[in-house]
Amino acid sequence: MNTEPIKVALVDDHSLFCLAMKALFDKNDSEIRIVFYTDDIEELLAYITDNEINVILLDIIMPKVSGIEALRRIKAHDAEMPVVMLSASSSQDIIQEAIQNGADGFLSKQADVHEIISAATSAAEGVHYYGKDIAQLIYDIKVSKSDVHIQLSKREQEVVELCSEGLTCHEIAERLFISPRTIETHKNAIFKKLGIHNSVELVRYAINHGIISL
Repeated sequence: MNTEPIKVALVDDHSLFCLAMKALFDKNDSEIRIVFYTDDIEELLAYITDNEINVILLDIIMPKVSGIEALRRIKAHDAEMPVVMLSASSSQDIIQEAIQNGADGFLSKQADVHEIISAATSAAEGVHYYGKDIAQLIYDIKVSKSDVHIQLSKREQEVVELCSEGLTCHEIAERLFISPRTIETHKNAIFKKLGIHNSVELVRYAINHGIISL
């Protein structure tokens, strides 16, 4: 039986929080240990290059680069490294961006130590983990994506996708074998349904709601 503890790196710019977390992990005598902590992404990348780490706990707010940018750099360095994001405040936009950039979990910093240990353990074992207060936001994101697909007809979704490719109304009309006037009618209907005013907002909305992907 493998008795090696799960090794955790904690990335947070509050040293007192890091020390408190380390003490709590040790006190709970779990099969998991914080073996490294830092507030610098470069220090983290250097450490995980030369040392074994099973999971990273990463604060969303960092002093030099954002937590999302730090997440991107970690995944570029090692795509398989599990990363659980920590945040003092959560929103759909932040959670969605973290998930899109490969986060393996998301927790509020108000979560108790037992939940943080569960999240780190799950991520280390390849299972995504989202905190109790995050689960509803994840559900709301999924529902909002579904609602957009329900709102837009198949033809309207085709128009959105082609707009995102930078095609003009005439080019879209040629692609779909319909008139440019019909394309304008579709775009006006889409703008009205989604409450937007131009093609730039349309593309941004489509990306954020999963109609198209980059």
